[in-house]
Amino acid sequence: FASLFPGTYTENGKEEQVLLVEDSPKPPARRTTLSYRGFRTLATSKVFLLFLGEGKREALKRVLSGEDPKTLPVSFFITESFDSTIITDLKE
Repeated sequence: FASLFPGTYTENGKEEQVLLVEDSPKPPARRTTLSYRGFRTLATSKVFLLFLGEGKREALKRVLSGEDPKTLPVSFFITESFDSTIITDLKE
């Protein structure tokens, strides 16, 4: 599992493969995540995108509408053509 944090990722490809997040919106405040570069090393892996619970409804809508990864990091997996499967418990 990897949490994604808006504003953490850059497009330049020069970042480290692992990033420290100091201000996570949910506890704990300090977490680690993979960078886009780190995720690209896993490009041949299957990716499961979990949207569980009502609190993820808006994020699911945004990813399905094709929002830019700059504002919605999870869209990275779609735009980069990862072998992705969306899993959700949300009803229409």
